[in-house]
Amino acid sequence: EKAELKNGSLGVLTIDTIGLSTNVYESTDDMSTLGKQVAHFPSTSAWDGNVGVSAHNMNLDGTAGLFLNLHKLEEGDAVSYKTALGERQYQITTILEISQDDWSYLGYSDENKITLITCITERPEQRLVVQATEIK
Repeated sequence: EKAELKNGSLGVLTIDTIGLSTNVYESTDDMSTLGKQVAHFPSTSAWDGNVGVSAHNMNLDGTAGLFLNLHKLEEGDAVSYKTALGERQYQITTILEISQDDWSYLGYSDENKITLITCITERPEQRLVVQATEIK
């Protein structure tokens, strides 16, 4: 069963706190195909377990990236993710800075969660990770 929506995206990510509602697309590889969209890490689940996504905080052309305001989120903020399989509500449980080569937050999980990763301005060796767990 596929999570894909009719428009070709995997789903719609909504974070009202920062005014974000955007489609999530499958990524062909890690970061090079991001462009101006949110990309799903193909190594993670598209629905059950840990859904990993990333987007730029600043686009390569200098315009604001979709994840520009991720750093403004706080624990407890709500995240919504809707696919063809349904819609899940999540609550942010983890916000931290990690090394650019730390992929541990994208690992398998029995728990439904969504993991958002973006760059940190002027700190290319670091990434911001925001993880939210499904509200039961």
